Amino acid sequence: KDRLIMSRPVDGYDFIFLDFSPQRVVLSGWVGDEDPTFEGIENALKRYLQSAWAGYPNFGSDIGGYRSGDGTLGRTKELFIRWAQLGAFSPLMENGGNKEHRPWAFDSETLEIYKKSDIGS
Repeated sequence: KDRLIMSRPVDGYDFIFLDFSPQRVVLSGWVGDEDPTFEGIENALKRYLQSAWAGYPNFGSDIGGYRSGDGTLGRTKELFIRWAQLGAFSPLMENGGNKEHRPWAFDSETLEIYKKSDIGS
């Protein structure tokens, strides 16, 4: 009775969106395993809108994208910050995925911006 079921509310390919999980069981979910690019954040935002239009109550995406990109951290600082800012306005702010997702691994400026995005301080 005190469990949270997470699953992908919707997924999509180009202009096709598919309901992925039944609404009756999805209390919280993520919108897919996005690439760590600005195209990836755009795809996540499209899936946010599709999830809301389909009536799913609670969703988010991996801050910075789930998949790995080039370089040691797997994503750029600018992308990570922009995604954290998007995540702050999402019902679920999720920090996870491949390679580096710890804000302090980028630099102190990224950490401070992340803190403001996360807790509004």
